[in-house]
Parts: sequence; C-alpha cells; structure tokens
Amino acid sequence: MKHITQQHEIYYDEALKAILLSWKGFPSREQIRLAAGLAIELMQAHKVTKFLNDQSALTELFFDQDDWVADTWFPKIVDGGTEKYAVVVSQRHYEQLPAAIKSSKQGKIEIQYFTDLEKAKMWL
Repeated sequence: MKHITQQHEIYYDEALKAILLSWKGFPSREQIRLAAGLAIELMQAHKVTKFLNDQSALTELFFDQDDWVADTWFPKIVDGGTEKYAVVVSQRHYEQLPAAIKSSKQGKIEIQYFTDLEKAKMWL
C-alpha cells in the first residue's frame, strides 16, 4: 500500500525493509496524525524494525506537534518493534537542531538525523 497526499507520501520499501514517510510543505495536525496512523498500520503489516522520516521538503518543522509525537505516536512505534529511526531534514533545519538529538538512543530505538536521503537509507 502506498498512500499519497499533497502533504505526504508513505509506503513500505521492500529493498530497505523499512517504512518511508516523506513530507512536503507544512502539514496540518490532522494530516500529521493521519500519516502517523498509516505508518503504524504499515509497520504492523510488514513487521519492520526500520523507519525513515523524510522531512527535507517541509517549509517548517512542526514543533507544535512534538508533545503528541513524543507522548502518543513514538511509544507506539517503539512497542511495534522499531529499532532504527532515520530523519532527513534540510540543511537549514539540521543546523537548528540541538546537537544532543542529532544522534541518540531512546529506549530500544537508535535515532539519527541526516541532510542526505541516500546516507539515511545506507544507515538503515
């Protein structure tokens, strides 16, 4: 299943054995939650342990959703078995991130931020 809207594209990548979620523009809260729910469905259907969240085409990062992502969505992907979580952001957004989160481990999940999609795929 591949789900495409104006704000996101989400699918299972057979070669990477990972879920890929790509964002565009500035998604609404509803669009973020829709894509997050679809991601969980795909993760369960394919029993993946890797997730790539490509935010490089976002006009702005959606910090207003950080609490929901951290408190609701992220625990679900942890419980779902995710072990590696790659995030691709633009160079401008990468420079705004605190150094401590560019490469970290939260529970069982390794999290790595990138500015290059291919490097993120290789890391997975």
